Amino acid sequence: MNVFLYEHATCSNDPLPRDILLEGIGMFKSLYEGFKKFSTVKTFTLRKDIPFSLNFFKNKDVIDVFIKFAESSDFSLIVAPEDDGLLYKLTKIIEKTGSKNLGSPSRGVFETSDKYLTYKKIKNFSPRTEIFNGKTSLNLPFVAKPRVSCSCEGIFIVRSEKDMERIPEGYIVQEFVDGIDMSASLIVGDEIKLISINRQILSKKSNFKLKEIVVPGEVSSGVDLEPIFKSVERFDLFGYVGVDFIVSNDTVFVIEINPRITTSVVAFEKVYGYNISEIIFKNYYKERFEIKFPRKSVRILKTNNYENRCFVKIDKLCLALEEINDRHSI
Repeated sequence: MNVFLYEHATCSNDPLPRDILLEGIGMFKSLYEGFKKFSTVKTFTLRKDIPFSLNFFKNKDVIDVFIKFAESSDFSLIVAPEDDGLLYKLTKIIEKTGSKNLGSPSRGVFETSDKYLTYKKIKNFSPRTEIFNGKTSLNLPFVAKPRVSCSCEGIFIVRSEKDMERIPEGYIVQEFVDGIDMSASLIVGDEIKLISINRQILSKKSNFKLKEIVVPGEVSSGVDLEPIFKSVERFDLFGYVGVDFIVSNDTVFVIEINPRITTSVVAFEKVYGYNISEIIFKNYYKERFEIKFPRKSVRILKTNNYENRCFVKIDKLCLALEEINDRHSI
């Protein structure tokens, strides 16, 4: 049995900010180390700056190489951004090759990649959202974001009418909800299973840049998480799914649904004692898997100062996994 693992930041040679590249390599490493315990992992890279040894292809078209690997693999798992429909396009290729897709089908990827299409299906659980056409009925402040993007790219808070002049054509605008930024890690199969709640620490001064993630993140007992499950049920999704949400006054507001692996998984082995790759395979084969109670809390952060806690490193920047002594103090 072999698995084709494609993580776009790791495998392609697209120019990327170092922090985005670092997150991608971190997800790749976590999945790769998990899959190789029980299967042969097939993968490649077009980059020279990857911090581990992979099949290197020089001056090749990434899609051509992608197709060859997919066609010769029993299973495939894609981790790629939604930007420009990339995750959707790659998923369609996998479906045509006949390789078994361990992730969501293309229909679900298409709908959840578009934030406005997503909103129209889950508007009962989401902040009010509109397509911006030079004006809006939303009260200031509100959030402006691309219809299709990932990693908080292009998102900013509109605080004044002057700020509205910055909103590009084709953007959507969304009510600003002041609360705690969270994410849910789910496994979707015959049923939807919650495997982790994570706290996201975002910078909101000028954009929504992700500063760190705490796994697990805790919510109060009065918070009803049902909107997360009901939102995911409305789409054709499978395997690992990440849901970004905000908790405000004990109410859940679903912000985005990510039909792919998210950065939180790099801490799962430390926190829960299992690798996400094993769960993905068990879910595919409809095998039971145990939802484990967290053994510790871990902070995922990008820094230059944690040499001995680096999970992966590029130049002097490392993706660090820092243990938090008191899990209940978060």
